[in-house]
Formats: sequence, C-alpha cells, structure tokens
Amino acid sequence: MLNSCRERNTICLIFFILTSFLVFSPNAWASTKYSQENPNSMNKSKTIERISSNDTNLRIYTSFYPLYDFVKKIGKDKVDVSTIVPMSVEPHDFDPTPKQIIDLQQADLVFINGAGFEKWISKITNPNIVDLSKKISIEKIGTNSNPHIWLDPLLVKTMASIIFNNLVTLDPKNVAYYQANLKEFDSKLEELNSNIINNLTICPSKDFIAFHDAFGYFSKRYGLIQHAINGLSPELDMNPQRISQTIELAEKLGITTIFSEDNIDPRLAQTVSEEIGGQVLILSPIEMISQKELDLKKDYFSKMYDNLNSLKVALGCKE
Repeated sequence: MLNSCRERNTICLIFFILTSFLVFSPNAWASTKYSQENPNSMNKSKTIERISSNDTNLRIYTSFYPLYDFVKKIGKDKVDVSTIVPMSVEPHDFDPTPKQIIDLQQADLVFINGAGFEKWISKITNPNIVDLSKKISIEKIGTNSNPHIWLDPLLVKTMASIIFNNLVTLDPKNVAYYQANLKEFDSKLEELNSNIINNLTICPSKDFIAFHDAFGYFSKRYGLIQHAINGLSPELDMNPQRISQTIELAEKLGITTIFSEDNIDPRLAQTVSEEIGGQVLILSPIEMISQKELDLKKDYFSKMYDNLNSLKVALGCKE
C-alpha cells in the first residue's frame, strides 16, 4: 500500500503529465462516445459496383494501417490501396479532410473496421463502404463498443474473408489469384495463433497492465486478464485516481512490467513503473506504424510477434 507521502508525490507528478497531455494532444478534448451503428455500413442485401475502369487496378481505401496491411496481403499487385488515417497518426479521434472526403467518393471499395471505430464515417457517401466487423460479435465496455478486433488473429480471418469476397465481387477474373493470397494469409494467421497459444500457456501469470483497453479480444482468446491505465482510447480518460489505482493493483498482483505503446508519450507508464520498481515495455495496439518500421519491412505479423515477446517477459513465461 502506498504511504501518504509517496502518494502525494505521485499525484503531483501525474497531474503535471496529464496537464501536458491536454495541452499538446490535438485529440485530448475529443468525445469518448462511439456510435452503436454505422449508417453508411454496407447493407447486407446491397450489390456493390465497380467505380473505376475495368482495365485498371481496384482503387481501395482502408480506414487505418492494419486494414491496409490485410488488403495488400490479399490483393497484392491487383489493388491500389491507400489509408484514410495517415499510417503514423493515432486513429481513434481522426477526422478526414474535405479533400479526403471527395477522394473517397471515387474509391471502388472503402474498408472500415466498424464497431464504432470510425466516428467520422457518416461524412462519407460512397456506396461501397464495407464494415469488417459485421460478422463478429462485438463486446461492450460500459456503453461503448470495443473496436479492437484486429488484435485477435482468428477474428482477422473473418475480416479477411470479407475482404476477399468484396475483391472477387468487383474483380471476378482474378478470383484464383485472390484465393491463393487469402490461403497464404490465413495460414500465417493460424501459425501466429498457434505460436501465441504455445508460448502463453506456460506462463505463471495471466495478468498484465496495458496502456489502454485494447487487448480485450486478445485476452479472451488466450486466457489472459487485461488491466489498463486508460480506457478505449489511449488519449482519453486519464486521471490521477485511476493511475493511483493502477499502481495499487500492480503491487497487489505482483506485476512488475507496465506496458506503453509505440508512438505514445511513455511518461505515464514510466511513472507507474517507477512507483512499483518495475520496467516499461512496448505492447503495440497496431493502430499505426512509423516510417522507420515500414523501412524495416515491419508489418502486422512482425508487430504481433513483438507483442508476443513482450508478453512472455511480462508474464514470466518459460522457454
């Protein structure tokens, strides 16, 4: 249990850090509400039609990085893919520019994560918007939908099948090509799933502290217990009381690793880790990717394996 002196010092430091977040984060004042339904999600009975010329690659937009990676792995050189949210930008509270809104009208397909993740989607009138969460049972955290389905490899298989079906609908002459790529992608997802199971089932601990509440589906799949410093978005809901509770929880459970995220200010995680005499590691929600990582040929799979290695350390897994 924290003594009163240490608690006062911790609260003061946390207050300073939180003030910095509010001043410098462009998304700090954004709403935390996620819409329950997307009025522009693809209607199950609607037939999509190609917008671009049949003699060119499919012109596709994805809302953010992981979906871009999935579509590229299935479509490869038969598709031209762009992301709406720049790859190195935190996507939770992004808002598209007027130019992007215009450009999106000319896309053959617009793949979105769904589950309330793209709060701006009602601004887009393209008829070929595809919600990749529509065949997945979405969990609730309070009154909000948890959108982080892409962190569960087996749920990604469901998303991949929707991507494949839509590519084939608009480009049927290349069905065999897309089918082969989907088979390769599914095989890598199955291998990732097996590696996670084989490595995490031998860990003495199941509890971990993430920076934000992104690993609910992942934890449910692999029998882990996620605790989070922050809520569904990494830049919202931060308050001294919650952080003090996180410190006490870590001490109670004997947790010595606090997870931060790539491209997120690490000071909050460092504050908690210093209070418990622990360490900070990266557990990426894979919501974005840096140019340096792209130059190093990083992708969804390599970042998921990085996460696996970090979890093995945090959970004390045996080799």
